[in-house]
Amino acid sequence: MSNLKSFGLNKIPPFDEHNFAMWKTKEMVVLKTIDYDMRNIVEKGPYVLMYQTMVNNAPVGPIKQNPETSYDDDDKRLLSLDVKARAAIGNSLPYHMYHLVQSCESTQEMMDTLTVAYEGTLEVQAMAINNLNRRYEHFFAQQGESLTQTFNRFNCLVNDIRRLGIVKHSSQLALKFLDSLGKSWEHHVDVLKDGEKIDTMHLNSLFGNLQSYEETKSLRKEIIKESNKEKYVALVSRKEATKHISDSDN
Repeated sequence: MSNLKSFGLNKIPPFDEHNFAMWKTKEMVVLKTIDYDMRNIVEKGPYVLMYQTMVNNAPVGPIKQNPETSYDDDDKRLLSLDVKARAAIGNSLPYHMYHLVQSCESTQEMMDTLTVAYEGTLEVQAMAINNLNRRYEHFFAQQGESLTQTFNRFNCLVNDIRRLGIVKHSSQLALKFLDSLGKSWEHHVDVLKDGEKIDTMHLNSLFGNLQSYEETKSLRKEIIKESNKEKYVALVSRKEATKHISDSDN
């Protein structure tokens, strides 16, 4: 933990109201570096230690909260997680944003408040999911765009989809990306689709395969171009030599 602190890895980056989804992803990762159990308090609320009176192995009376005098060190650690998480999130917010959540009594309430403010209600989020699915279905390489540019756009779209909880299997992503490529890729795409590995190929592996094919194709063109250039130079040289001999004979 001391190494994390020295590099500042346990500090949530400043709040970004223009890219809340990305900030929320980073915020969760940082909270996990502070304590992995913080994930639970963000999603389910703070830990509350309860007990049930038992008589002859049967519950008796209402469930009650454990008295503080009974807490051990691990209990205290779990109970302190919500306060630590609220402090970490609060320190990342500008003053005008902190005012929005300063009365929240838990990390879960804090994040729910920010989520509604910047991602909208469940209805708004459902609309965002539909829009992302539509963008995914109509994704295609743009004219004049390089393979890398197309891949980067697709990868950003996939990350946005994952952040909203939409699950796309690796084979689905690979096939979708292949289908988005232009006509110049048709032959190689057909070869890949007919292969056995496409069902298990991850998106990054597919991109590496396509890059390798593109580089090999480009290199082949350069070799052919240089070969044709050499042949042309040789042909011109022969013609000049023949002309020189003819002129000498005359």
